[in-house]
Parts: sequence; structure tokens; C-alpha cells
Amino acid sequence: MLLHFRVIGAFLAFLISAQVWSAPCAPNLPERVIPKAGEAGTAMFPEETVHAKKYRPPQKMADRGFDHLVGMLNAVTVYPCDRSRPATIEFESFEVVRLDTATNRLVPELTLRFVGGAGSSFGGGGQWNRSPEWFISGQPVLQPIVISMPKGVFRADLKSIPESIVHLWTDRIKAVPGAIYGVRAKVRITGDARLQTAMDYWRGASSGHTGWSPDCVQPTDSGAQPNNCEAWLGDWHGDTKGEFITIVSPRSLLGKSQ
Repeated sequence: MLLHFRVIGAFLAFLISAQVWSAPCAPNLPERVIPKAGEAGTAMFPEETVHAKKYRPPQKMADRGFDHLVGMLNAVTVYPCDRSRPATIEFESFEVVRLDTATNRLVPELTLRFVGGAGSSFGGGGQWNRSPEWFISGQPVLQPIVISMPKGVFRADLKSIPESIVHLWTDRIKAVPGAIYGVRAKVRITGDARLQTAMDYWRGASSGHTGWSPDCVQPTDSGAQPNNCEAWLGDWHGDTKGEFITIVSPRSLLGKSQ
């Protein structure tokens, strides 16, 4: 069953976020999920990273003009060239949640459940290359062989595209100034698949991507005002031993809230 993105036949995309390390196919070596800092070819963010510097703590982004947000995910295989090893990720649900500080509970602000109809599809996504560097090139489209939706589950089979990163995001939602947001997902990860959730803030409900800015203040690499700002990237998750589990990110902001 083909992925039901809202704009059928085009599967829109922009770009963002990264992970692990970019090995050429010749050695066929496994990716190291947490490589040494500064090692050539490694991912930019191998473990949870929350951008909490003075210019962009997530709970202050709405006050700084980035008043909408999206939940995101990155998915890869451990072996960047091997098509023989199982590597699947299956979602029963994917939510953008807000922390209620009075009760320490997570309030769903956007929920995807893959049962057909409204709220059953990601807002956009595509495949990007892992070599020579993550996200340098790729396509804003997903091959039909990669995505299916059997019996209320969104399934990504990464075995057939080991050289690619699957990057997906939700629709934008309005961000409440001062609020802390995260992602909660019920997911089963099998074999060599690896999953990371993340979040971006955006200016307005429909602004276009204008390029990357190192601090979300300086002009982007295209010389324009930045329209989006990376908030955080979560930890990487691996095989869940055949079970669906609930993951919540980022743990450093949401703690043990459920």
C-alpha cells in the first residue's frame, strides 16, 4: 500500500537533521551509533542534542518568531550497503506532545494513527544520501517499496535502501510561547534499523525553506532570513525485541513524563 502523503504523487520535502557515520560501501562496515567526537565522517549529532544556547532554547522559539513546529524522524540501517539484513521500523502512533508542567504529564497536540482518513499520514518526507555526508543530496520522495501501511501500522523497510536516510515530518502546529514540546511514538524496531526523533520550529504555518543558518539568527547559506530552526534531536533507538515500545524525546527536557 502506497504511503498516503497529503500531496499524492509528489511527496514534498525540504531537509534538516543528521546522524551516525558515512562509510563508503567498499569496507561494508557497520555504522557506529555513538562515534568519537570529531571523527571524520561521523554524524553531526550521534546522541541527544538539545539546542539550548541563548539564541534558541526550544521554549523561547515562539517568542523569537518561530511560532510553529513539526515533529520529525530520521531512520537508517546499521550497515550502509547491505541489502540482506532485516531492518524495519513500524509505528502504531506518532505524536507531538506538550509538557503540562502543573501535572508533569504529556498532552498530545498532534497525533498520527495509521488507520486511514485524517491523521493517518506524515506531512512530508523523502530519502537523502548518507555518503559522502548526511543530507548533502537526495530526493524529496520515498520509493513505494520502502513504505507500507498494513493493519494500522506505518512500516518503513530500510533493507532495500541502506545507502539512504529516511527523513519524515508532521504537519506544522502552532507553538505556545514558553511551552516545552516533544515527540512520543509507539514503535517496533527490528534488526539493523535505527530510529531518531527530532523537532524543528518554523516561521508561520506555510513559510518555505530558505537554507541553513548556524544560529537561526544569521542569514542562511543562501543569504536569506532563516525560516526554520532546529530545536533538538533525540537519542537513537535500536531493536525492540519484537515488541512495540513507547519512546519519548527529548529525555533531557521531558524526563520521565508520559
